[in-house]
Amino acid sequence: MSFLSDLSRWYVGLGVSCPFLSENICTIYENRPSACRDHFVYGGGIACADTDVVTEPVKMPVPMVEVLGQLAGEFEDSEVEAVILPLTPVWCEQNVERSQRRWSGKAMAERFVEIVKARADNSVRTVLSGQV
Repeated sequence: MSFLSDLSRWYVGLGVSCPFLSENICTIYENRPSACRDHFVYGGGIACADTDVVTEPVKMPVPMVEVLGQLAGEFEDSEVEAVILPLTPVWCEQNVERSQRRWSGKAMAERFVEIVKARADNSVRTVLSGQV
């Protein structure tokens, strides 16, 4: 699933300011795309509006975009999808029924932690075996 991380890096590299910001506030925060969820940073919303602002990402044990992709795929029993940010409104219009689906928050949180642990353990094993 590293293609999600590659896609995320590619989009960030375009230097496009986020179309969902209004007065430096994310207008879709509750429903933000996984590309946004992947970037835990120090600082405010100004980083989304101004590509010259330097942010410091929080170091994560594994790429969150891949964890969230796996989690969504498992809960929806589907393939992992990637939607480029400017196409999100169109995707949402075409997938209204998916927004109505609900899962237990506890079950999702537990599975999220399991996926992070498994991926982190796998990364450590890969590094220790010299397969990097």
